Order: sequence, then structure tokens, then C-alpha cells
Amino acid sequence: MKKYIATFCIIAACACTAFLGINCKKSSNSNFVEGKPETGDWIIVRLPAEPDTFNPATNQSTDGDEIGSMLLYESLIGLDNNTLMDIPSIADTLPVISDDHLQYTYHLNKNAHFSDGVPVTGNDFICYVKTIKNPLIINAAPKRSYFSNIQKLELVNGDPYTLRFTLSEPYSLASQTCGGVLALPKHVWDPKNLTDQYSWDDLANTDKIMNNPAAKEYADWYSDPAKSRDPKFLIGSGKYIFDSWETAQKITFHRNPNYWNANGKNGQAYVDKIIYKIISDENAALTALKGGEIDFMPNVPKYLYFNAFDSVKNKDIAHQPYDYPNMSYIGWNLHNPLFQDVNVRLALSKLVNTDEIIRTMLKGMARPITGGIYFHRPEYDTTIKPITFDPDGAAKLLADAGWKAGPDGILMKNGQKFQFSILTVSGSEISDKIMLIPIEAMRKAGISAEIQHLEWSVFLQNVRAHKFDAVFSGWGTSATEGDEYQTWHSSQTVGGSNAIFYNNPEVDRLIVADRGEFDFAKRLENHKKIQQLIFNDQPYTFMYSVKLAGAWNNRIHNVNFYPQRPCYDLTEWYVPKAAQKYGKNETASK
Repeated sequence: MKKYIATFCIIAACACTAFLGINCKKSSNSNFVEGKPETGDWIIVRLPAEPDTFNPATNQSTDGDEIGSMLLYESLIGLDNNTLMDIPSIADTLPVISDDHLQYTYHLNKNAHFSDGVPVTGNDFICYVKTIKNPLIINAAPKRSYFSNIQKLELVNGDPYTLRFTLSEPYSLASQTCGGVLALPKHVWDPKNLTDQYSWDDLANTDKIMNNPAAKEYADWYSDPAKSRDPKFLIGSGKYIFDSWETAQKITFHRNPNYWNANGKNGQAYVDKIIYKIISDENAALTALKGGEIDFMPNVPKYLYFNAFDSVKNKDIAHQPYDYPNMSYIGWNLHNPLFQDVNVRLALSKLVNTDEIIRTMLKGMARPITGGIYFHRPEYDTTIKPITFDPDGAAKLLADAGWKAGPDGILMKNGQKFQFSILTVSGSEISDKIMLIPIEAMRKAGISAEIQHLEWSVFLQNVRAHKFDAVFSGWGTSATEGDEYQTWHSSQTVGGSNAIFYNNPEVDRLIVADRGEFDFAKRLENHKKIQQLIFNDQPYTFMYSVKLAGAWNNRIHNVNFYPQRPCYDLTEWYVPKAAQKYGKNETASK
């Protein structure tokens, strides 16, 4: 699944693993000799903005999704950090798949239980899918498209530990979709068993489900904002337990002392507490890291990183670039008459000097891209070349499209001036500097563009509601094979992530064909055709994929970076007893 990236974070690039042909190195901690991992201490992590929620069905921010899946929630099938191969998680084994690819059967580990001690059963997974598929739960809409092919999910012969998915049609990535379903504690989220009172047939019938009293009552109950930050509700089966959320301050988790799989394949966690401290200002975050107020800064901005650390003054800080699948882009709202001509969109792309942005703003730690597929994936078409900065070519395209300079120098056509705003997230100095580069080139070309700042949550609301002219944003992409349906299929303009109203019937056809194709070679061919068609249409100006630079206090050991987002696993990190800083009677700095 793709996730929005806050543009003030503009996160990062290429996944590092031998599987993808990239070097991934282990961090080095010079102060201590590596030994057996030990429990204790805290890790305080910088978070640039608050997630929307950790509710697994409705969270839509990258941070909320990544933190929740790393610390709180577990799925039927997991992913090996190094190989990106499926591995059992709450399911004991990989699924049994029917010959017609319509049924996926999982056997659950009977030892799995939530942090409150209640066993995990198939009913918890059924509750999760019924929650997402309930159209009355508005904020679950972005995830709903991924479950559109799930016709039903049921216990086999009433066995709470045997679960079977039945699909309405074969889906090539069904193993990812079905295996990625999370255990939502039904006893917490559905104490009145309301999801039992609407059927899979009801969910397939819009009129029936919209008028089902139980579905309505459940949607109202589930969507209550008060539950989105309440520890009584944000319960999972994972290695950590959610403690508290102090708005604009910090979010705290503690190690689950009764984690069900501590002695099994997933292993135990080591750090007693993980605290996310919300620091929006990048310079303030770096000062906090150097001063010992935080322990890990996942993304030191490029314009700070190269001069940030002194080997003598900052000898307690380890740092290195690491890879993170992502893309950054400018999206053009195709319902705006300004952007409905493909040649105009191409002209705008020719006015975005991505090479200069990478060189000056990102200090070379990025690469130009030509599509939304992670560029190390085999599906990424390397034969497509990035659009180069070409003001003269842009001027010709605009003139051919009928745009002529008005009395004030701004281009006009049919009485309309070529002026618009670019929506960005407030609080990011680097984002503003990046956008000023194309804005200045557009000004010279006779186009009046300005930056429109919105706070992250409002930014998301406006993007979902299509309330923008253009938007500077990004996606966290996938290090595994992805499904382009949510982002590019024309049906996803409502409830999905196609916020720019992109509509190409041939792209729609290929995306649907891809979903039912089990021959990877043919899917590979389709992916490349889709990328070429979208690139030709330029609904996005595809800009770059950037690499992150992480920095952490080197008392922390076993720091590794992996291909799958968030590209590190805090549950593996530990601090030797001799270096532990926080204890039972200490508090983190406010």
C-alpha cells in the first residue's frame, strides 16, 4: 500500500538489501563491544509531526501505519526484513491456496494473544475486514480498495483457529492482501458483536449495508475520535503496548512483558520504553539529538546532515545514510481547466528543474524518477528518461496550446490568467525552498504560482477532498510488488488515493488485467506499459526519490537498516547495561 509522506519530511529512497542488489551495512558502535542483547533503557525518537491515529483500519499517515505495524499490530503473515520473503506470523504456516486462486486458508498459532491476555482468533481478523469493508466508516476508504476482491472471510467448520478467505475473482497479489490482514481485537472494538449482524452479502450490496442498523451503529462507535488515542482501544498482539499520547508533545509505548512469541520466531523486544517526541523544527530536533534529549533522528535533512556532526564534539552520535522506498511529485488537479491539456502539463514538468533541486537542496542524495514504482523493482521501466529542464520547450508548448502573455506579463487564454497555488505542508523550510525553484522558472515563463501552506491533518483533508490546484507531496512506495489500483484507477477518485482525478481507460484496463494475472513476466510487461502511459499523460510531475540520513546515540546497539518501510526495526535495538541511561525512577526530558 502506498502512503502519503509529509512533504516536510520528504522521505527517502532505495531499499538496501542483497535481494535488490544494494549494499546494506550494519551500524558500528565504537564505545562498547557487541554481546548478548540486554533488556532495559528507553529510546526517544524524533517524530516531525503527529500521526492521525494508530487505529489500524483508519490510519492514513505513513508514520501512523509504520509505528503501528512495528510495535502494536501483527498480521497473519509477516515479511522477512532481509529477503522480503513471506514468513508466518500469527498464522502458523503460509496459506493453502486453492487451484483456482479463489481460496486462501490459514491455520493460526493457538499461543497468540493480545497484550490484555485475550487469545487471538479468526474472529479478530474477520472483524478487521468487516470494519474496513463497511462503507459507513469513512476513514477506512483508502484501505477499502485493497479488500475489494475479498468476498468473505470465515472460520472453517467453526474452528476459531482456521480461517479461509474466499475471493470474488482471482487476484495476483492476494497472498499480500490476505496475509497482511491484521488482528483487530474484536472484544475491544466490537463488544456488542455488531459486525456479526451484517453479512458478507450485505457488504456487497450498497443499499442494504447503508441501511443496516447494526452497520450504522458500529460505524458510529468505531469512528468516534475519542477512541483514536485511547490506550483501552489501541490494543494489539505485538511487542509493545501503547501508553499515552500527549498532543504535540510525545507518544509513549512500553515493552509488552507477556509478548506471546518472545521465545519463538519473532523474538522478544529489549528496550523498556519507546517514546516518540514530536519536534517539528528540524534544527531544534538536531540540537535535541546532540544534547541527549532524543536518541534517534530517522531523517536528518540533507541541508543539515553534511555539516551536522563533529567527530570530537559529537562522538556519542552514530550516523549514516540509508534507503527508503519513496517518490516525490507535484500532482495536477485534472478537474482544474488549467491542467487539462497534456501539453500544458508537459510544459509545467519542463519548468521543474529536478536536477538543480537534487544538487542544491538534497545535496545529491536523491535520483530523478519517471514513475511511482520503486526504481529498484524490476517493474520500473528504466528505458523511460526523466524530463529535463527546458524553458524554451515549455514556452513553445504553452504557445501552441494558445497561452499568450497578458498586459502584466502573465499568460492568458480565453480571458483566464495562468495562475494557481501549490499545496504543501506547513512548517518545512526545505519544502518551501524546493518549490521556489520551479515557481521562479514558471514566473519567468509567464505563470503565476504561489505556495499554499496547510497543517498536516488539514493538508490531508484537502487532498482527500480534491481542494487544491496542485499539490507537492510524496508516497512511501513498496519494496515488494505493488498494486497501482488505489492510486491510478479512475474509480479511486472517490475514497481512494487518486486525488488528481486521473482517468485513462487503457491504464484502467491494464491495472485490472494485472490484478488477475499470475504470470509474473506478463505482469512485469503490464507494469511497464502502465508506467509509460502515465508518464506520457504527466498527471504528476515525477521528481525524485531521496535517501534518508539517520543519526542515533551510539549507546544503542544492533541498529540495522532494511528494505521494507520504515527500514529499521526498533524492537531489535538494545542498550548494554553499562550504557543504559533511563531507569524506573527516571523520566525523559519534557
